[in-house]
Parts: sequence; structure tokens; C-alpha cells
Amino acid sequence: MMWKWVKGVLAFLLAAGIIAGAGFSYLSGAIHRPLNPQGEPVVFVIMPGAPSASIARELEERRIIKSALYFRIAARLARGENRIKTGEYRIGSHMSPAQILDKFMRGEVVTHRLTIPEGYNNRQIAELLDQSGITPKDEFLTALAGRSCLLTPEGTESLPGLEGCLFPDTYFFPLATPAENVIGTLTNRFRELLLSLLARKPTTPLRLREAIILASLIEMEARVPEEYPIISAVYHNRLRIGMRLECDATIQFLLSSPKEFLLYSDLSIPSPYNTYLHDGLPPGPICNPGLRSLEAALFPSKVDYLYYVVKGDSGAHMFSRTYEGHLQAVEKYRKWLEIKPQGR
Repeated sequence: MMWKWVKGVLAFLLAAGIIAGAGFSYLSGAIHRPLNPQGEPVVFVIMPGAPSASIARELEERRIIKSALYFRIAARLARGENRIKTGEYRIGSHMSPAQILDKFMRGEVVTHRLTIPEGYNNRQIAELLDQSGITPKDEFLTALAGRSCLLTPEGTESLPGLEGCLFPDTYFFPLATPAENVIGTLTNRFRELLLSLLARKPTTPLRLREAIILASLIEMEARVPEEYPIISAVYHNRLRIGMRLECDATIQFLLSSPKEFLLYSDLSIPSPYNTYLHDGLPPGPICNPGLRSLEAALFPSKVDYLYYVVKGDSGAHMFSRTYEGHLQAVEKYRKWLEIKPQGR
């Protein structure tokens, strides 16, 4: 009698083991097998705060996985329910639920190419980030407020604010990148390139902060590559003899929107940035200069020009050493000008 009972228990355990093994085998297959290997890649976005249950449900509804339940079981077994990272993901059709889960846990999000043009100011960069879905404009501008830009590792040179220190370049960011991360990436790139230029022993007599400000003026004035260091020399020469810079770009910086041609009335806008009214450099950069402008500010050409005027729609300039020569150049290219300011 006892033997029959033992045989019954053993038979039950064996059957239960077979069933459990089959169930585990099925679960393992469901987790490690892609649902539609021949399908197209899909983009899947995980919003901040989304629970794993809703993520699994959406994956099932979009037929990326077969079972939300199995996905949640896999997440539980991998202790990954609270390790899924927000962001935008590209999921290939060859990927199994286990591979998808691993991707989510690693945070292998899609990055988007973002090119910041040379000469963009901070507000323009904020607009670009917002339009690209990388960082909301208001969040970015708020994160910029109250910050200063350290120009040397020792902190002996700095600029008030980060205008001029957000380096224009091509970057790759995920959607919804925190503003602090974006700022850190742009300023780190700026310092990296600035240090490489400083290692070449600049020839400018200006302090470093002044050179960065000057670089922003050069960025907005120069168009032809070979003219960057020459325009830098013009401003260096004017500063050396105490002549006002009279830089049109500083006036454009004060306008709500840029003008193709400035008016005489624009030149009288009251502001410390108005280099037609005030001596020396403006109090801060007017944009974020690129590498060519930074290099020109630190390594000006050895020329004695004091004036320049645009020659036409190519963006090239005619340079002059004397005011009389400048007036002749202005007269020659008058059709390209709306105003003929004293100087420049």
C-alpha cells in the first residue's frame, strides 16, 4: 500500500517536473525568439516615469513582442523593472524580447545629429535645441542663467555668462537630453579647442576674455576664410590707438531681428554693446564664435589696416590704411551699402 502511494507521489512529481520544464522551455523560447524577424525596424519611445507594465503593454499592442506578461516576467527575473531608461529606441525586427529589454536597461537610445552654426547666439541655440526635440528652450535658457564661463583651468580668466562659450559644431544627442548635459558638452568642446589654441602661444596682446569677445565680433563680420585674421588685425589696430571699433555686428546684436542694412538711427541705440558710442570692446561676446574666429582673435595678421568695407555679395572686403582710402572704397562699392558710417 505504501509502495503504491510512493509511486503515485513520484509520478506526480515527475509529471509536474515535465510540465514545469515544458513551461520554462516555452517561456525561454518566447523571451529569446523575435516575433517577426522579417519585419521593419520600429522606433519606440519610453517617456519619463513610464512603468514597466505600460511599456510591456505598448510593446505587445504594437506587435513588437508577443506577450506583455512574458516581457514583465523577463524584466522581473533580470531585476530590470526599475532599470529601464527613458528615451527613443530603434528596435530591429531581429531582436528578441530579451534583447529589447537589455537595450532598454543599457539605455542604448537613438541619438540625433545637431549642427550648431558658427555665430549663433545662446537664444538661437535654445531655439534650435527646442525645434530638434533635444531640450526645451525655456529649460535651456533657465540652465544658462547665472552661469559664468571659466576660460582657464585655474579660473583666473572668465566671462560673465556662457555667451561665447557654447562651441558651434556637430553633435549627437538623444531626444529629451537634460539642459545641463547639453551645456556641459558644448562648453567642454569649447575649452578643449581653446586649450589647443593657447598651446600655440597666441600673439594677441589682449587678455583671454577680451580675445573671446573679439572673436565673436570677427565671427559676425568675416565671410571669406583668408580675411578672418585681417579683420582681427583691423580691430587690434583700432584698440591699440584708442579708436572706436564701430562694428556693425554689435548693432545687429541689439536689434530684435537682424537687418540687411543698418540705418543711421540704429547707430545711436543706447547700450554698452554699441561700439559706435563706446570705446573698446563690448562687455561680453555677441555670439558663439567658431574655431576660425577664435584662431584669428588670438593670431591676428601683421597688417596696418584700420578700415574695411564689403565689396559685394561675395562677402569679401576692401581694406584701407587711411580714412581717405576708406572713403574711396566706400564710394566704389556704394551700391552695396545702405549707409556710409564714419569709420569701419
